[in-house]
Amino acid sequence: MLKFELFYILLVNKNLKTRAGGFVASSIADHKHAVVAPEMGLAPRSLFDISAYRALRRVILPLFVVLTGSTLVTSASYGQVAPAGSVIDLNGGTPVTTNSYTQYSTTVTPQTAGNYYVLFAFREDPNYFSFDDASFTASGSSTNLLANPGFEAGTVPSQRQSSLNLPVNWGIAYQTGAVPPAAGTVNTFNPHSGSYAWYDGSVGSFDGLYQVISLQASQTYALSFWLTTPNNFVTGASGGGGIEVAAYVGSCGASISACATSLGTGFTVETPPATPTVPTTPTTIAVTGGDIAANVYSLGSAAAQATTVQFAGGTLRMTGGNFPNNIVPVPVALSSLGGTVDTSTGNGGFSGTVSGPGSLTVEGGGTFILSGTNTYAGGTIIEQSRVGVTNANSLGTGSVTFAGGALVAENEGVTISNNAVLSQNSVIDSQTFTLAYAGAFTGTGSLAKQGAGTLVLSGANSFSGSLLVNEGTLRDGSATGLSPNSAVTVAAGATLDVAGFATTIASLAGSGTLTNSGAAPVNLTAGGDGTSTTFSGTLQDGATALTLTKDGTGALTLSGANTYSGGTFLDSGEIVVGSGTALGTGLLSMAGGTTLGFADSLTLANPIAFTVAADPTIDTGSNSVTLSGPVSGPGSLTKIGSGTLDLAATNPYTGDTIVAEGGLLVDGAIANSNVTVNSGAALGGRGTVGSLNLLSGAVLSPGAATPFSTLTITGNATLQSGSTYLVNVNAAGQSDRINVGGTAALNGATLAVNGVGSGIGPNTRFDILSAAGGITGQFGSVQGSSNLAFLAPALSYTGTDVTLGFSQRAAFTSIAATPNQRGTAAAIESLGPGNPLYNAVVIQDAAGARRAFQTASGETRASATTAAVTSTRVVNSIIFDRLWNLPLPQAGDALDALKQFEPHNLPALLQCYAPTTAPSTGLRQGAGYTVWGQAIGDFGRSGSDGNAAAVDRTLGGFVLGVDSRIDAKAFDNWRVGVAGGYTNTEFSVKSGGGSGTFENVFGTLYAGARYGAVTLRFGGTYGGTSTNASRSVVFPGYFESERSSSGGETGQAFGEIGYRFTTSTAVIEPTFNGAITHTHQDAYREKGGAAALVGAAQDVDVGSTVLGVRGELLPFGTLPLVARLFLGWQHTYGDINPAATLAFASGGVAFNSYGAPIDRNAVVGEVGLDWRASTALSLGLTYSGQAGERTTDNAVKGRVEYRF
Repeated sequence: MLKFELFYILLVNKNLKTRAGGFVASSIADHKHAVVAPEMGLAPRSLFDISAYRALRRVILPLFVVLTGSTLVTSASYGQVAPAGSVIDLNGGTPVTTNSYTQYSTTVTPQTAGNYYVLFAFREDPNYFSFDDASFTASGSSTNLLANPGFEAGTVPSQRQSSLNLPVNWGIAYQTGAVPPAAGTVNTFNPHSGSYAWYDGSVGSFDGLYQVISLQASQTYALSFWLTTPNNFVTGASGGGGIEVAAYVGSCGASISACATSLGTGFTVETPPATPTVPTTPTTIAVTGGDIAANVYSLGSAAAQATTVQFAGGTLRMTGGNFPNNIVPVPVALSSLGGTVDTSTGNGGFSGTVSGPGSLTVEGGGTFILSGTNTYAGGTIIEQSRVGVTNANSLGTGSVTFAGGALVAENEGVTISNNAVLSQNSVIDSQTFTLAYAGAFTGTGSLAKQGAGTLVLSGANSFSGSLLVNEGTLRDGSATGLSPNSAVTVAAGATLDVAGFATTIASLAGSGTLTNSGAAPVNLTAGGDGTSTTFSGTLQDGATALTLTKDGTGALTLSGANTYSGGTFLDSGEIVVGSGTALGTGLLSMAGGTTLGFADSLTLANPIAFTVAADPTIDTGSNSVTLSGPVSGPGSLTKIGSGTLDLAATNPYTGDTIVAEGGLLVDGAIANSNVTVNSGAALGGRGTVGSLNLLSGAVLSPGAATPFSTLTITGNATLQSGSTYLVNVNAAGQSDRINVGGTAALNGATLAVNGVGSGIGPNTRFDILSAAGGITGQFGSVQGSSNLAFLAPALSYTGTDVTLGFSQRAAFTSIAATPNQRGTAAAIESLGPGNPLYNAVVIQDAAGARRAFQTASGETRASATTAAVTSTRVVNSIIFDRLWNLPLPQAGDALDALKQFEPHNLPALLQCYAPTTAPSTGLRQGAGYTVWGQAIGDFGRSGSDGNAAAVDRTLGGFVLGVDSRIDAKAFDNWRVGVAGGYTNTEFSVKSGGGSGTFENVFGTLYAGARYGAVTLRFGGTYGGTSTNASRSVVFPGYFESERSSSGGETGQAFGEIGYRFTTSTAVIEPTFNGAITHTHQDAYREKGGAAALVGAAQDVDVGSTVLGVRGELLPFGTLPLVARLFLGWQHTYGDINPAATLAFASGGVAFNSYGAPIDRNAVVGEVGLDWRASTALSLGLTYSGQAGERTTDNAVKGRVEYRF
């Protein structure tokens, strides 16, 4: 009886990936199982062949095998399961998927006729799934040899459930919507077709179905079935590991019972055998079976006794051996099936010779060193690992496939000639050695140079991935050593050496060094891939000169301190310059249509040549750029970018110059070029241009960078209507200018004047344009940034020249902002031209003119009157204070609060100081005299009313007096006195108005009486005054100091009436007082310059009334301290806006100047404390204040009086 094998599909947590060209496994004589990973991908047109497994009991394949046009061969020469070339389509190639089911199929061809059983076995961990519509048909026939393959009506005729050493949770047929009894949940049970499907309810073990069928020899049969697709699996409650579905066709003899017997114990779930190891006695290590887990060999503890390693498709893992460093020193043979070394658990290597037709794959992520003189021809595959080479033959004779790994130099001077394919991004690590690679690199992966040593590439390289020079030196070893398809990046600290070979690369980037160590000058061409890159490293000559050619449509940004001398050829695209040394020291050659850009403001000294009569472009961006080298050639220059380009050299190029954007300065010469300036752009400079066409919206400004420059135009100049000629001028007579060798057509263009300021007068003239060939047309308007308040630019023309002058356009008073300024403005303008003050004002701008009018107004003298009136009021308040304190006698005044100060009412402590007898009122009255004195300090401010500036005041002074009761019966209730004093008021007018002092020496008579509750107080003051003032007349371009002195007098009369309410501890007296003040100021004449004033005599009369209340109380009981209070409302009449009549000493009309006003209404108040030390001596301290709409005053007064 023939023995047929079992074919399985198993989902397990393994991995297998095949490469293009396929995977072919060999015979594994000592193992019965092969486990293949669940994510196996077969590359297009590849082969997965396990036909060599003659003793294979089961093959476990992944459910998700992706066969994109590939072939899965499950048998070969012995062919009992399926003939060579059979195909099973597992969710790939042309998968068949319907109703959440996927169809799987294969073919089998029995070699002998007989009874065979078709077995389906199931195990799923942890999922549950359904199986439906199985089919087994002969070739050319549609008859399904399986009974009830759709499991309809829940029956399985001619089939049976098989225990096969399985648990009891067998599969069973379930109708649509039914809920299975096993663990897990099914929301909806959907068969592939009909109403029933086989539901597998086992978890962690197998159950199965089989049927015996009679088959013919050499007849091909197709086996297929439908299985719920993976994303429709229902998660169960237990298990783990995957889903197994086994389809088995096998011989079982002549009877069903024989089939059952043969299956009795054979259908079991077997664990793959332990990982095989090498034998323990000297022999050959046979690594066979393909890249599958059950046939991965470790070196083993006795591996050192091996004499040969033979690979037939298996894997040798670098672990467990006792070779030093796992370096296998014996010969290694690679069959046509090749071999794999796995470095995932340890590094290793082959020091013996590796030979044979097969390939060597290194995987696992470790390091594997090939140090033998190797001859194997199948090639080397480096998969995410490091392969070290020690000699030229380390890699055999085949090609090298870089699949994400690294080639490592392990010796000095090694040259590798193998061709290489870069399938993934890979590395060559030179370490500290020099490694030469003469083979050709192809592929799409990138290549990174690592290590401090040198890598020399000399093959005909064409790979399209990037070339990364990360460390050390990468040297070009031939004209094709650097791939023209590769973008090169040189990292900081690394070097790319073109070594004398003309080289082309796709692009250049990085921050390292690029040099030429070759014996001949060489050209490097970069940029052909059209990308934009930045190289911030160094381009330098080596043994000979280096030349750089920029190709492609992208932009190459250079910003390093480059010293290469071979020049730069900009054949296409753009070079962006980021430093003044970016282009080395050589010539920059620009082809038509190319652009020279700038990433920073800088000066570029390289000479530039336009190679053809085309239009290279210079783009400054927003930067200021100077080209100090000459620009030559037949090409035209187009300037773009919002920044400024300065052509500082003598530039012989002959093409046109187009200023499309921003500004062009010609500080050198472009005498052979015709310049056109577009709208929005500008031309300036002090050099020479050929001819000029200034379009509408364009600006011509020779002094844009250097004011007061002259631009020379050798040909004709045309200023179109709408264009602007901007002229800078100053008071020194300097201006911008245009000298035209040909004709100048003005066409109504605008003349804008800038910088007109102090010093430019009506007679100032500027020559701004000259044309040897004559002038046609005129400027349409004259505008400008001229800020003169009174002068306007005016033009005059001759046949060849245009002159700019100025004339007065506005009266001085039109700029004045206040009454004081208007009066002063009219007076200054009346002085007329030639007067120094007039000449200084007429050239001012508005702000300067107002400043001139304010400081020349003389309001300091008017504000001196405000200070004078304020100082006389201080004297008034002192006298009223004294009259309030007078002990005014009257008969029968039993309520005098001061009686308590009689000796018998004083505290015991004070009685010793009292006289043996005392008057009834406590203080001495009688005909005795009282001598008193008072010192005062006051500081205040009179605010501005919008015309006169504010005035700050400080006053200091004193008053001395003596008074006595009239010793006549008819007048014994009167007391009279005399006083005199001195005050000095310093005042300062804000906003530069000046300052001064007002001194007053005065005498006063006063008297007071009381009639019952009524009190009367009167007085009069007269004094002589002295006023000294100084001021500075300061405005742009002008400074003078003026000063003056004058005398005067003041007189004042005042009176008060009150009604007194007296208690045992307090006195309250409502009062009403009035005062009239007259102040006279003598005429004066200032000493100074042209702004000195003469002032007429001035008289000011001011009246005021105060309605208030005075009070006196004893706050501390029996202590001899008396608190005094006053609060009132003051109303002022008369000349509250002091004015001075003035005129300039040099002539002109008179005008009035007003000082800081006196408030019409104000609140006044006072608080003080007296200590009556005895019946003879009293001391007091008082604070008084005033607050009005603009005026504030604060005063402190100290008083002493003695009675005898």
